[in-house]
Amino acid sequence: MNSKAEVIQAIKEADSIVIVGHIRPDGDCYGSQMGLKDAIQTNFPEKKVYCVGSGLPLFFNHIGEMDVVPDEVIKNSLGIIVDLNEIERCEDQRVPRLAKKLIQIDHHIIMFDFKFPFYVDEDACSTCAIIAEILEDQKWKITEKGANALYLGILTDSARFEYVDDFPKVFRIAAYLCQLGAKPEVITRILSASSEKFLQLKGYALTHYRKKKGIIYLHLNASQIKKLGIKQSYGTAIINTIGNVNGYPIWATFFENEEHTCIIEFRSNKYNVCNTAMKYGGGGHMMAAGVTIKNFDLNILNAIIENLAKEIRENKK
Repeated sequence: MNSKAEVIQAIKEADSIVIVGHIRPDGDCYGSQMGLKDAIQTNFPEKKVYCVGSGLPLFFNHIGEMDVVPDEVIKNSLGIIVDLNEIERCEDQRVPRLAKKLIQIDHHIIMFDFKFPFYVDEDACSTCAIIAEILEDQKWKITEKGANALYLGILTDSARFEYVDDFPKVFRIAAYLCQLGAKPEVITRILSASSEKFLQLKGYALTHYRKKKGIIYLHLNASQIKKLGIKQSYGTAIINTIGNVNGYPIWATFFENEEHTCIIEFRSNKYNVCNTAMKYGGGGHMMAAGVTIKNFDLNILNAIIENLAKEIRENKK
């Protein structure tokens, strides 16, 4: 049942809580974990609260590190799943498997029938925005680190306020977090920092992108990724380097490893790319989605491009 009241009540009743997010955590995943943990600990100091997973090491010094939790703790805890709508993508599978009770807070398009209480707002720009609204509604306090965590998630998942449907609402939430201690200049400075390898990747992307039927895309195979000295997950970070080009309303990255598992990201400024992601087992939002495909080959790539082109043809705006 999609019920904010049930989710909040479950948090209030739990003595021990373990918060988990999705594989390859981004700012919204890590931020919602750490922001929610901070809020619960601040307002209910008697509760034990843990965040499991790999987190976002770039922000550990400013927001906090992840916890190492034994199975026994999880078995006696409420498990809170944040920022994901598919159990298979849960980074620490022990939580959905072992926790004595589960709840979920998310903003992705609902794709599955979860058998536990959840609160999903598909119109929210981020899970962090949902959590910030819960804090405001419940009059829960939060520390500066928690406010920074939630601001991080809002900033990154909205692509620095590009993917926002309700600007007054989102800016009000951001201002609320700033009043609670969030430091936008610190978050932005850390996010803007780069490495020479990433700079080289940007140069590669700008000179090796391809275009077809209204789509700009970048495909890197395992040898190209190795030669550039980058990680397969960099496709998420680099995607907007080739985006928002006049005449190409959809853009995508395909980053493939040696086992031919490909991490694919889709973005658009006009069209629904989530339909394509869902067709191949992924998901996300209308104009920002992704999928990981095993046994990937060029036939699949071409089929995806055709599917995206069909989306443009049938829904021209």
